[in-house]
Formats: sequence, C-alpha cells, structure tokens
Amino acid sequence: MQNQEFLKDFIEEAVSHLDSLEMGLVQMGEGSEDPEILNTIFRAVHSIKGTAGFFALKNIVALAHAMENIFGELKKSVFVADQSLIDRLLAATDILRAMIMDVETSDGLDISDVLAQLSEQQGEREIAVPPQAARDDESAGLEGPPAPSEEEAKKQPENPKDTIRVPVSLLNDLLNLVGEMVLGRNQLLRTLRSYRKAVPGLSAVLQNIDGTTSELQDKIMQARMQPVSKVFDKFPRMIRELSKELGKDIDLQMEGTGVELDKSLIEALADPLNHLIRNAADHGIERPDERERAGKPKTGTISLKASHVGDHVTIDVADDGAGIRVDKIADKAVQQGLLSRMEAAELSESELLNYVFHPGLSSAEKVTNISGRGIGMDVVKTNIEKIGGAVEIRTAQGKGTVFHLTLPLTLAIIPSLIVETGGYKFALPQVNLQEMLRIKPNNPDKRFERLKNSWVLRLRGKLIPVVQLADVLGIREDSFDPEDKVSHVLVLKSGTKRYGLAVDVIHDREEILVKSLPRFFNRSACYSGVTIMGDGKTALILDPEGIAGKANLRFYEETEQTAVQKAESMDERQNLLLFGCSGPETLGIDLSFVVRVEKIDASQIEKVGDKEFIQFRGDALRIIRPEQYLPLRRVQTDVQNLYVIIPKLVKHPIGLLIEKIHDTLVTDVRYTGEEVKAKGLIGQTIIGGTLVQLVHIYELLEMAAPEYYPPLPYANKSKGTVLLVEDTPYFARMVGNFLESDYYETLLAANVKEAWSILQERPIDAVLCDAQMLHPHGAQLAKRIRADARLQAMPVIALASAAGSRMTQETMEAGFDDVALKLDKDRLLETIRELLRGRRELHEGKGADLLSM
Repeated sequence: MQNQEFLKDFIEEAVSHLDSLEMGLVQMGEGSEDPEILNTIFRAVHSIKGTAGFFALKNIVALAHAMENIFGELKKSVFVADQSLIDRLLAATDILRAMIMDVETSDGLDISDVLAQLSEQQGEREIAVPPQAARDDESAGLEGPPAPSEEEAKKQPENPKDTIRVPVSLLNDLLNLVGEMVLGRNQLLRTLRSYRKAVPGLSAVLQNIDGTTSELQDKIMQARMQPVSKVFDKFPRMIRELSKELGKDIDLQMEGTGVELDKSLIEALADPLNHLIRNAADHGIERPDERERAGKPKTGTISLKASHVGDHVTIDVADDGAGIRVDKIADKAVQQGLLSRMEAAELSESELLNYVFHPGLSSAEKVTNISGRGIGMDVVKTNIEKIGGAVEIRTAQGKGTVFHLTLPLTLAIIPSLIVETGGYKFALPQVNLQEMLRIKPNNPDKRFERLKNSWVLRLRGKLIPVVQLADVLGIREDSFDPEDKVSHVLVLKSGTKRYGLAVDVIHDREEILVKSLPRFFNRSACYSGVTIMGDGKTALILDPEGIAGKANLRFYEETEQTAVQKAESMDERQNLLLFGCSGPETLGIDLSFVVRVEKIDASQIEKVGDKEFIQFRGDALRIIRPEQYLPLRRVQTDVQNLYVIIPKLVKHPIGLLIEKIHDTLVTDVRYTGEEVKAKGLIGQTIIGGTLVQLVHIYELLEMAAPEYYPPLPYANKSKGTVLLVEDTPYFARMVGNFLESDYYETLLAANVKEAWSILQERPIDAVLCDAQMLHPHGAQLAKRIRADARLQAMPVIALASAAGSRMTQETMEAGFDDVALKLDKDRLLETIRELLRGRRELHEGKGADLLSM
C-alpha cells in the first residue's frame, strides 16, 4: 500500500518533469540557445531516472538514461541539436510519458527501436561548436544546477520545508466543506439579523464569523488556483507538429500565462483550446504561397492571450489568417436545413457566425485528420458554456479571426443576485449583471416602447430588448405591461448579447454554492445549477444565455464603429448617479467616474485607527463618508444596508460610503445662480425640483487622502494660457478647474467663432476643443490654425467624452495633435504638458540650428 502511495507521487512528479522536458525541447527546436533550458531538461530526465530506479522500472530507467546521455553530450557541445535530433527526443518523450502513465506494464513495452535511434545519434557525433563555446558550456555545469535568477529566486519559497504536497481530493473536500460553511453563515446572518441590536455583542460575533468564513473561503480557493500555463504550455509542441504536417510556417505567441483560474476550469479548458488552436492552424492560417500573394508575411501568427478582467478571465485565440467566409457559413446552414434562404438573409453577421458552433456544420473545403468535421467547434461552445463561460467570434476577411472566451474565476462559490418572480426566488450570477433599473411609468429617460409586438427599453439613447422572467419560465401567463406600474429590470450581458430581464422583486446580493442541476431540469436551458440560499430554501440559478435563447431574442449587433457614430451623433448630456449620504441633501456624480456601486451591510465595515475599510475582491478598500469632507449635514443613523461607490479615472481608488441611491438619469446640467462654494463640489443644479450638489471626485479624494495627492509646488506664474472651446457648462467648469489646478490661465470660448476671435486677440499656448464640434466646425478651427503661420505650431487637442479609434483617426486628419478624455484629469494634463514640452524643444532646436549657421 505504501509503495502504491509512493508510486502515485512519482507519477505526479514525473508528469511535471515531462512537461518541462517537452517545453524545453520545443524551445530548442525553435532555435533557443539558452543554456538554462538544457540544464532544466537534463535535470528533468535525471530525476525521472533516479526515482524510477528506486521502483525498479527498467524500461523507464533505460530510456531516461539514453536521453540523459544525449543531453550530457549536448552540454559538452559534442554535437548540436538539429531538427532531426529534436524530433527523436520528442518521440522518446512521448514513449517515456506513455510508460510513466502506465507504470504497471511499462517493462513489457518494446523500446529497442527508440533506444537504437538515440544510440545512433550519439554515434554520429557531429562536432560543430567552437572549442571556446564548448569550454564555456562545460563550466555551465554538469556539477549541479546554476544559481536561480533574481526573478526565480523571488518566486521560490524561502524554505522548501514550508511547502507540502496534498492530494487534490483533499482540496476538493475542503472546498465542499467551506461551501457548506458559507451556506451556514448566510443562514445564520439571515436568522439573527433582527437580533443584532437586542443582544449585546452579537453584531461583533456575527461580523467575526462572517469575516473568518470569507477569509477561509478565499484561502482554499487560492490553494486551488493554477496558472493557465498549465494548459498553454502544451501548444508550442502542437504548433510545431501541425506546422510540419500542414506545410505551413506558424508562429505561436502566448501572453498572460501567469493568469490563474480554478483547477477545475483549467482542466475544462484543455479541449476547447485544443480545438481552437487546431482549427486556427488548419483553416485560419493560409499556406505560405497564398500569404505572399496576399501581401502577408510567409509566417502566420496564432496568438493566445489570457487577461484578468474584473471578476472574470478572458482568453483570446487569434490568428492573422484568411478570416471566416460568413456567406459560406450561411450556405452550409441552408444546405443542412438549419435555415431558409430568407431567414439567412435576415440574420446579422454575428448571428450567422454562431452557426459555426452548430454540430456537424463546417465551412472547411475538405475533412482532414486535424479538423473539418464540424465537431470541434460544438465541443468548444458546449464545454465553455458548461463552466459558466461564453464565447464570441470576431472575423475580418483577409485579416484573421478572434475567438474571445469569457470565463468565471471559479465554479464553486459565486456572487449572485437573488431575484423573485411569481413568488419564486432565483439566483442570477453577478458576472452577467450590468445594471439594475427601477423604472417608473412616464420616465422620459428610461422608458419602454413597443417594437414589432415586442417590448424594448430605451436606455441612454439605445434600444435593448426586454423579456419578463415569468413569461419565459411559464410561471404565469399575464402579459408584460410596464406602462401602469413600477418595473424592476436587470440589464444582462452574455457574450455579445445585452438585454433586459424584468422581475417582480430584487432581493439582496448573496454568495452561493453552485450545485449540479437535478436530472429533471437537464433539458431546461434557462438554468445552470441550483443552490441553497441564506433562508435555507433552494433556488435555481438562472442562465442568461439560455433565457435569451428560449425567448428567441434577436439582437442588433452594434459594432465598435456604429457605437462611436451613435455616440458622436447624440447630444452631449451628463449621465448622473443621484445619491444621498446620512443627511437630507441629494448629490450627483457623473457615471464616467463610477466603475460600480457595491451594496454592503454595515457589519462589513472594519476600522483601522480612524480609517474605515471593506473587503473588496480579496483586497482591502478604504472608504470615506463624503459628509465628513463636504458642507453637508451629518446625521447619526443606524442604517444597515449601505452602498459604496467605487470610483475610476483616479490614481488611488477610495470608495464613497453612501446610504441612499436615488436614480440614474441623463440630463443637461445647468448650474444655479446661487451655489455652495466649497472644495469637493463642482456646482449645483436642479433636477426634478430637487437641488443636487455635483461632486468633484478629484478634490474630494485629495481632501480625504492628502498622502496620495500632495499639493503641486506653488508656481508664482502661469504655466501658459490655454483656450478651452466647450459649449457644455458641466464639462467647461470641470476641465477649466483641472487646468487652473495645474496653474494654467484658462480662456473659455463657447463656439468656434468666439475661439477664433480670441486667437486673433490674445497669445495662446494651446487649444482644447470639444470633439462634439468636430463635424464640421471643430475641424475647420483646426485647419485654420494649421494654415496660419503665426499659430500653426500651437498644440490643438480634441476633448472627447469617450475615445474611439475612428474618431482619433478623423481627429488627426483634421489637424489635431491628440485626443484626451474630458474627465480623465491626469491624462489630460499630461497630454498638455507633453505637447507644450515638444513645442518648446522644437523652438529651442531651431534656435540652436540658427546659431550654428
């Protein structure tokens, strides 16, 4: 029994060594001459041979020994590793892996051929390396491993005795137990909520249990996290083999290999990525002669990029090949009876591309042993959705294709929102939730409209389809009529789809333990799992993708370009979040400054000295109460449900702790005549008969955390004069404030005519012009400046509410030097400084040239 345990440990260690061996051989085959690679693979086979000898595994020892001899002579530079040798060694690695994975029968395998091939290689002994290099390599060391690099040293534990190996089954058991503990905690907090005040000390005890459970959960989840390199590292070998088999030159580029995912997700990713890489090599990348005719490099590129984005991970599999012929996909779908010709004509490009994932549908001209049967892409979509992810395709004819995978960090415990409809409660994964809306009848900014017998929601100038959850699930048959009552709508995003889901009640946020669906629900696409809530009742977990499919929603695919065009065509208005603190005042902040609003319980607030913190995404986030810094009334309250506004566009995010969320709306800000003048407030406006104080987030954070925002050195004179061409009062005041805080004198022009008049009368160092004036007046202003010999060297910057590549290109073509976001203070001021510095250096250079003449 003990030997079996040791043998199991040997296999785990040997597989890790084989992965290193395979990766090292591929790198050597690509021409790498890093001596550390040779040292690593030498140590790998040496370790395998040594432990296999302990178990008397003769064949494994013999093959590892033969490979070790080859590596030893390579280290002595007796011969060089050409492609033929790399092929033999990779083949030997495959056999070694097969024997290790089945050690019981390994000694029965005939390995005489591979041993003979390796011996033959040693016999050839082609000396091809200069003697000096050989001596250098000798000193590089058979004696022992070289000292680790500084970076490697940092990654290694200070003392190897501090680490132990534990079975994965133990981690799984711990995860299940902590999941049950999270459920118990939720139930405990829910049950004792009403006794917090009545029982002295209870609140502190509950807070301690809550915090300890969360910390324990984080630690166990952390123990299960593995880098995506566990999957990625298999692909260099695969690309090497595919390149030879297909007769193509393919370069594989990998990025973000250190991004971590739960072990179960890493394992589930292997098949989908395998199919995507094989398809990209087989069908995406063209043959070298075809690429040359198309004006492309002979070598095609496949890139594999992982990124950590918020509470999920994205993986892009991209190629620079021919792209997908959407018309061929449509033809195949029609031929297979999946669509009629008329239906195909009505579908968008994105909808047609989704047929690539249909089982049996392939656009490949011929079926190969690599791909083309139309099965692999079905596996991709099925497996990715099974783990709660989504996959999108973007393709451009002649330029390539990108498969964009969105994945949760873990499958076990996820944050969710509990909603209710028809008297039943459901859990909605928070990763799909973009926005929660409470819509009153006759609201001009958020209103429902009928379009082809379907409801749509007009939200900030866009139409999104809306379905009622009760209708989709068949809970009740009354028709959705939002015109006579307040509606609760969740704006959901799944892949490229964005739609509204109307529910009766929105309850609280809750971390839930995901359990498999009972087999009775397996045929329902609307659910992805089941959980037990804090009140002890079970709830089904909603699947937004499945709900959209069952509701047969059609989506208008908004491309980046059309989004920019829409944004440019919209009137420039402020998108405000209205909220309240402990006092009666109403405050507003532009949503451009808000990354999210987090609902918390008062018990989640922890104090360190006189500062308050919450735990947010595994880290400590400082929070401040705006009424402590702004001229607002402070009222002692015991509100339990609070909100934290998480800001963006700031260097050091600090959450704003507030008590009430009033509304979000799009409006024109018009400042009132009389205002409260105070640092931290940019002005005052009236919205719906209520006075609203507009928050200046930069000044508020400067007051709350002066250690992060030291005052600029006093400038006894202006850094220069900037002409600001802006017709929106809110932005004019904000940008003007930014400029003055950096010691620029600011002149304001409300239109291009007024700006040109000022340019004729006053010396100006730089011009900032609202991008909304670009068509055509702003462009005319830029061209007139460039045509005027006196002004043509002056920096001219376009100000945008949202940046886009198309706008940037048009702006540059119009004569502007750069584009900056209006509310990104630091970037805006840095842009001005850089352009003025460049202009100054240009003048100084010209002066030097004149002196040298």
